[in-house]
Amino acid sequence: MEAMFGPVPGAPPEMNDQPDANRVLRRCQVNDASGCWEWQGATSAKGYGRVKIDGKILLPHRVIAHAHFVIARHH
Repeated sequence: MEAMFGPVPGAPPEMNDQPDANRVLRRCQVNDASGCWEWQGATSAKGYGRVKIDGKILLPHRVIAHAHFVIARHH
C-alpha cells in the first residue's frame, strides 16, 4: 500500500480525504503555464493513464470523478 503524506498541494481539501483520489492526485504534476494536472503515472499503449486500485486497473480521471460524486452526494 502506498504511504499517504498528507494533503496534495493545490488539491481541493475534500479530495485529500478520499484515499483513492489522493493516491491519483499524487501521481499528477501541475503545469504552471496551463494550470492542467498532468498524469505522471503508468500509461496504456495508447497513452491513457492507468492506476491500479483494489486489484483493478482504472482510468485516473474516473477515480477523481467518482470521488467528486461521492463528496457532492454527502455534502
